[in-house]
Amino acid sequence: MENEDKEECIFCEELVDIHDVECPHCGKKPFSGMYLNPKTYDNADQMEKDCDIKGAWKLLHDEYRQHTDIEYFDEETAGILHDYLEALYTRHAELLVVEKIDLLLGGLQIGAYWGHYDDSLVEQAIELAQSVERPDLELKILENHRSNQQALSKGYGPFDSDNLDQRIQELKNILSSN
Repeated sequence: MENEDKEECIFCEELVDIHDVECPHCGKKPFSGMYLNPKTYDNADQMEKDCDIKGAWKLLHDEYRQHTDIEYFDEETAGILHDYLEALYTRHAELLVVEKIDLLLGGLQIGAYWGHYDDSLVEQAIELAQSVERPDLELKILENHRSNQQALSKGYGPFDSDNLDQRIQELKNILSSN
């Protein structure tokens, strides 16, 4: 078969020979994972062994954000990086609460863009913020959620946010009194 050794370029979706390192149609690296530094996982593992947990998270999260960029969305590699981040969080949850919430907020933003908004991520983030008694983080989550909901509802009628607005105001009052 003629197309047996060809796959779609992740950018232009044209068929490209699987051995090509550059797409002849768009000039970009055509396949999943080609933009990932191959030493990323090893470097993150070494950082964790050296007790630089936040550094390991930052390295993996920076790569994850690059692979979930709207212009270059590499779902396969992003999924692998997300799994690494989740595993790192599981091992060091007490150190990575803020980072985990940022990961959840990023997932909400991605979902909002692609039309697959997952309210359960909001709930997870709020529960996490409340579990560590961080009203500032809860406020950040709710403001982010409201912004995403407003963006999603444009053109489809008003977004009902009375309860959300009320909780945001409560949190602002709590933070201003501290």
